[in-house]
Amino acid sequence: MPYLLSFSLFFFLPVLLFAQDKYQLFYAPNAYSLTPKQEADLSKILQARPLSVLKIQPFTDDLGSDIDNEVLAENRAKTIIQFVQKQGFEQLQFEQLPYERQPLDARLPAAEARQQLRRIDLYFYNAEEFEEVKNNDVWTSFYSKQRKEAQQFFSFSAQKGKFIEGKEGIQIDIPENSFLGPDGQPYQGQVSLVLQEALSMKDMILQNLSTSSNGELIETGGMIYLAAKGENGEELSLAEGKDLTVGFPGAAAALPGMQIFQGPNTTNPHNDINWQATGSQRIGNEELEKQSRIAPLDSDYFLAQKKLLYLLNEPILSLFNRKPLKPFKQPSPRFKGERSFMEFEDYLAKKIAQKAGETEKSYQYRIRKKKIKLLKQYNNKKRSWKKKYRAYQKDSSRYDEARSSYEAAQKVYQEFLDKEHQEAKELLAYLEAFSHERLALLMAMHKKHLYAVFDIYDYGRYSATLGGFQEVLPVYQADKAGDFTPEIAATNELLPQLPGDIYEKSMLGYIGFLNKYYEKEEKNWAKNIAKGEAQPLLIWTKDEALEALKIKLAQLLKEEADGFSPRGQKQYFKLKQQLQKKKQKDIYNLRNETYSDYILYSQAAEKEQQRVAQLCPRIDSLAAEVLAKKERYGLLEKEEARKKMLSQMKVSGLGWINCDRFLNAKSGIMNLTVAQASSNTQYFLVFKNINGILRADNQASFRNVPKSYFAKLIGIKQLGDRIQFMELSAEVKEMNRMQQSFEDLSQEELAAKLEAL
Repeated sequence: MPYLLSFSLFFFLPVLLFAQDKYQLFYAPNAYSLTPKQEADLSKILQARPLSVLKIQPFTDDLGSDIDNEVLAENRAKTIIQFVQKQGFEQLQFEQLPYERQPLDARLPAAEARQQLRRIDLYFYNAEEFEEVKNNDVWTSFYSKQRKEAQQFFSFSAQKGKFIEGKEGIQIDIPENSFLGPDGQPYQGQVSLVLQEALSMKDMILQNLSTSSNGELIETGGMIYLAAKGENGEELSLAEGKDLTVGFPGAAAALPGMQIFQGPNTTNPHNDINWQATGSQRIGNEELEKQSRIAPLDSDYFLAQKKLLYLLNEPILSLFNRKPLKPFKQPSPRFKGERSFMEFEDYLAKKIAQKAGETEKSYQYRIRKKKIKLLKQYNNKKRSWKKKYRAYQKDSSRYDEARSSYEAAQKVYQEFLDKEHQEAKELLAYLEAFSHERLALLMAMHKKHLYAVFDIYDYGRYSATLGGFQEVLPVYQADKAGDFTPEIAATNELLPQLPGDIYEKSMLGYIGFLNKYYEKEEKNWAKNIAKGEAQPLLIWTKDEALEALKIKLAQLLKEEADGFSPRGQKQYFKLKQQLQKKKQKDIYNLRNETYSDYILYSQAAEKEQQRVAQLCPRIDSLAAEVLAKKERYGLLEKEEARKKMLSQMKVSGLGWINCDRFLNAKSGIMNLTVAQASSNTQYFLVFKNINGILRADNQASFRNVPKSYFAKLIGIKQLGDRIQFMELSAEVKEMNRMQQSFEDLSQEELAAKLEAL
């Protein structure tokens, strides 16, 4: 469909016709009337094809009050409707959406950006097209209404800051002078702050939210949305270094590993939020968080261990026993030239040539007598030619064999030279990486990392947690203060898996070896160990002979960078022999044995640590379930005199903010399809015990779902003004296209159902 353009110097901007039947009318400031040119262009658009519905979406710039802009947008929409009806389209239905006030495009000059915002978007549909769009609009309207109802507004001076508390218990401490204007300069006027809380599963479903990061489920302690505007409606941002202090209420926000995840700064309810971890944890508890669990070893640890094993295994020196090939000196085979036969007539013509002016008859008469004698000579010559040809054939065969043998030998020797050259490069890399100083540094890093993750005290904390559950939960059960039957069973299952003596023995054995090792080093080798230092770093004297060999090898590879010549390979072999003799005289083997013992001890400790680390998430999950039940049964008030738990975290940006932690699911994941795709039905998976929720895509499918977890499948269906609801509970892997039954609900009944999740 071609673009329809109209221009005006004073009252309007172009009307743009897009391929998807979206048309835009642009206006001058405070203008709402259609000019004759605009009316003509709009009339052509209306006549283009059969239409049943016209949807109108007004927009305004960032200037003026909301009330003034709403009136202006309403007048613009009314003017369009009146014009369309006068054109004879009385049967055309109109869908008018509330006006939107959008921020300026920072990439454009302010005046041009405001012109782009002073517009109305028109969408034209036939009956079938509108039915599909209407379903999406119903959900947009539904979720937009829920999010709008959840919004809370606060006004304060940017220069003074503000402490605010939301209806659901969110607390936000905003420092003074925390905001920047659209121009990046400090903002000093009045701030209008919008807060939107989503702390319960009900809020998350009604606001169309989910908890996933890069496609994987995460646990949440609550979500909020923050936006700040200035006195003239301009968008504000947080200044660098002016972090907000946000307090999240409830037991879930206090679970170990909780941190801040950020989402986009948008209120569009159909935008999927891919939460991204910022690393910001509870204030004053960063070190506590690190020590509050026995963390699995990370990639840095395994990288250091890989370097240690590389230096200890001597991957290149083990090749020294390979016998060198002799230099390739075989001469290239030579081939004699080919000989050929000559016919008798040619031979005769060569012996007795025809004279100039002599006729053919005279020539034949002249040579007739000589033919017999020449034939005898020719036959003798022919026998000699045949003998030579047979010799040629034999020589040709021998040449082919010699050439093939020569090329094969040449290839073998070249491959040998290439292997030697590659080995030399790897050996140089090994020698550059190897030194006792490097090994000592890697061992110190290795030891430091192991000390950081092996926390016997923290291990005892987990044992104490289970021990406490073993003591107190049966008491609550006996007093009928609540049903803790599954938690008691889980405690009895986990306790035998946490024998303190095995973990402590492994760790103390490792520490004992380190102490003995350093004591031995202090007596025998050069070092710079300070007295009383807890973690000394051993330093050996530099090996000058090894350095000299390394320099020679580097120079040789520089001279023969493209591959070894026979001379270069001979020099390399001599260097290897010198290195081998040096190695036999060196005391390195004794040190190597010590290094190997170190690796064995640390690997044994690591194995035990990993076994225990697998139990920690299960104990954390059990602790969260117990805490949630205590909260539900009102036991927390009896146990603690203080108010409800509040986890405070630093937040460095506005938009969507989530208090989450990574799930670390061990049960495997799957993709789950729960129903036929339908534009009027939305599905959610609710994981109550782990405080997680997933939203299905437009194909009624969930991606990367932990398949062994129990969850509730929630379905909400919109049929015009009717709402239908369904829920079922099962293990995720059993939910694939399970039988579903929807029931009609009112808005109040839907809220009550979701409140009970």
